[in-house]
Order: sequence, then C-alpha cells, then structure tokens
Amino acid sequence: MKPGGMPCRHLLLPSGPTKPRDVAGVAGCFAWPPFTLVEVIAALLLVALVSTMLIPFFGTAFRRSSDAALRLPATARLMTVMENINAAYEQDYHDQLADLQQELAGNSARFGVSGFTFTVVTNEFVTFTTAGVEQNGGTETDTLRVTIQAPSGERLTALFPYQLEP
Repeated sequence: MKPGGMPCRHLLLPSGPTKPRDVAGVAGCFAWPPFTLVEVIAALLLVALVSTMLIPFFGTAFRRSSDAALRLPATARLMTVMENINAAYEQDYHDQLADLQQELAGNSARFGVSGFTFTVVTNEFVTFTTAGVEQNGGTETDTLRVTIQAPSGERLTALFPYQLEP
C-alpha cells in the first residue's frame, strides 16, 4: 500500500532493464519489468546444469540409503543368536569356557535361529594386560572372545569371562 492508504496497482510497464518505474504515476509504488524469455531459458539451463552435477554426488547416497533397513532383520537375528550363546554361558558354561568354545566350534547350530545361518568367525581365548590391552593366547580361565557373522556381512562380538559363580 501507498503510505497515503491507496493500494498500489502493480502494472508491468516497460522500463529500463534494472530500474523500476512508477506505476500509474503514484510515487513510492513500483513494479519491476517482466522477465524476458531469454532470462527464463537461462535460469532453466542453470538449474539443469547444477542438478546434473549434483545427481552423481547424491545418487550413491540415495541408492544406498535403504541398505541399513534391508540388513536390519539379519542384524536382529544375529543379536538373537548371540543372546542364545549368552544364555547358555550364564546357565551352563560360566566356569567351563573350554566346553563353550568346543560347542561353538562343533555344534553352533544349537544356538541358531531357524532359517538363519551364521558363521563363527572368532572363537578364542584372550587375556588383558593391566593397561587394558587385549592379547591373544589366553587360557580357559581367561576370557573367551566370540565373533559371529551373518551372511550379509554384519558381525557381532561378545566377551565371556571366566566366572566361578554366575
């Protein structure tokens, strides 16, 4: 609105390329000239050029964004297998880690979920220094490190310490 209260009528009147022009002779009320066809085409070409440069950049992210959701069921089953191993450890093997190690090496299907296969990647005794550094070659009264892997590549590792009482 014009300061005096009259509404401005925004008429698109011909004027210079950069200067707005008074509309209908009312001071303080301006209208910019319309875009030319060349300016519209140039803007569309610029948008097309920028989008073609960004598609390869974002394309991989868009394609791979669903990978985590597709791997989620396998990850959940892998966690169920590890929970089954943990339950067996708590119930039967807390003071017999060598037996748990043999059970995992020979009959790992006991801990599995029906319709889901997994692989025992690591099944070895480890020990820790006073600084907390892990060292291979522990004994059956140390800690058993178990790593299992799903067919899709996810891995899950758990440490089972030797305990005289659960």
